[in-house]
Amino acid sequence: MLRNRESVETLREVCSRISLPETEQATLILEQLRSQIELAADLQQTLALIPVAVLAAELSTAFERANEQYYQQRQQQQTVTEFLKREDVVRRRVAELEKVEREVTQLSKSNGLLRSKRDDARTRITYLLNQIFEFRVEEADKINNEFGDVVLLTVRRGAHSKPYADRVSELLAGSRTRSQEEIARELATALPPVGLLTVIEEGDAQRLANLLQRDLGQMNRVVTYLRDHPDLYELDGQLFEDSLEITMFDHGVPKAVEHLSEGQRATALLPLILREGTCPLIVDQPEDDLDNSFIFQVLVKNIARIKPVRQLVFVTHNANIPVLGDAEQIVVMHMERPDKAATPRLGDLDERKGDVLELLEGGKEAFEHREERYRPLIK
Repeated sequence: MLRNRESVETLREVCSRISLPETEQATLILEQLRSQIELAADLQQTLALIPVAVLAAELSTAFERANEQYYQQRQQQQTVTEFLKREDVVRRRVAELEKVEREVTQLSKSNGLLRSKRDDARTRITYLLNQIFEFRVEEADKINNEFGDVVLLTVRRGAHSKPYADRVSELLAGSRTRSQEEIARELATALPPVGLLTVIEEGDAQRLANLLQRDLGQMNRVVTYLRDHPDLYELDGQLFEDSLEITMFDHGVPKAVEHLSEGQRATALLPLILREGTCPLIVDQPEDDLDNSFIFQVLVKNIARIKPVRQLVFVTHNANIPVLGDAEQIVVMHMERPDKAATPRLGDLDERKGDVLELLEGGKEAFEHREERYRPLIK
């Protein structure tokens, strides 16, 4: 810088000694250049006094500190960002859970209403079953009072529950319970569906053990298995049917209907048929299974009792039914030729008694011969 200033000074002095118009301008420029060089020299001296290395080191140190702080702040910012993301996820999850909670609350209310309706329906079913049973017992008592010397009816509650027992057995199929079919039958006999469901819902294995006289541990397994079964509540639709036992007195000896002949079964079942009702009753040739004594003693007498309130239609070859039953209308059927029926003859008993005598009694001569033979017995 000093050499440059001396060179400029020398050049300025040279120009000042030359008296030319151009040199004056050059001299002026050189003077300005010399002033700038001196200013630069002063600045150089000033800069030389500044401890650049120390300041640079300090600046580097400050930069490192600032950079460390910046790095830490970046990390903190990333941490905050992660927390914000997690917070957003948590917020959304909380919103979802609140929605689920509202839905659960609503479902719980609906479930409560449905349970209440179900309990009301169960109560109603139980009431109706009781009413049906009482009605059946009442009807059986009426028939026993009227036909007790011939048949005896006994109504047993819930004793005829095979479909119900089969369904319970199906539910127990995967339980690995010993004698599960036998247990199913016992359950179906001891408890109606509503009662069994209540026991299972309450986990009352002790009650089952007492009812069935079985091991408590086994009943605990049954209750636990059925309680978790997805089809358990299908039992709500099962009927708990009553059973009807029919006993017939054969010459004073009581016999179950299952042990009777076909004719005796018809005799035993007739009291169930000869009841007051709103629909017509059609009986096809009852004499095929009933003896004449029973037809007169039971059938004919009950025809007189029932026909004022119920229409009775008999297809018969037995004269006792239309004659002693006082038929209001007789329809005489016959064939015009083997492949064609003739037009039926209609009329009340007085109008058609000739047909009755001819077709059902075998004709006048046959009737008179029987009368002659029976006269000593009648007297």
